[in-house]
Amino acid sequence: MEHLEMVEKLKEKTGVSYEDAKAALTACEWDMLDAIVYLEKLDKIKEPAATYSTKYEQTEHFEQATQAHSQKSTFSDVLNRFFSWCGTMIKKGNENFFTIEKEGRQIVTMPVTILVIIIVFAFWVVVPLLVVGLFLGFKYSFSGPVANGIDLNNVMDKASEAAENIKRDFEKKDNE
Repeated sequence: MEHLEMVEKLKEKTGVSYEDAKAALTACEWDMLDAIVYLEKLDKIKEPAATYSTKYEQTEHFEQATQAHSQKSTFSDVLNRFFSWCGTMIKKGNENFFTIEKEGRQIVTMPVTILVIIIVFAFWVVVPLLVVGLFLGFKYSFSGPVANGIDLNNVMDKASEAAENIKRDFEKKDNE
């Protein structure tokens, strides 16, 4: 803020003359709060007379408190958003599919929602079976609107290739 603006603001807030405001700010090295304290010590600032009114005036602090309160979410709002998100994820999971193939034949096709449920409840069984399946020649892929937008099938193909390379390396070592 420019010095002229500071003088004007101090003059507005305290009701002192322009000269007094400028002198206070200069004496206090242009610190607004120190200048107000300085003017109070010099008895230059007069306390406002008490006024009473039946007119309702909404203060800035009240507005801020109201906005803060309206921005706070209640527990039910949080639960509603969470269940809405869960519903959206289940819908997307049911529109997209996980497919297991071997030698070009589809063995299993299931919605991604079912895959997630199986992984959640049987993680220590399913994940090792999926890894072992890679070494036995099974290929995994995803299909559906969301799966087509993500390049996830390339990752699955690379995992299959890596498993094939590891299997060939072991076969070479066994033959040697």
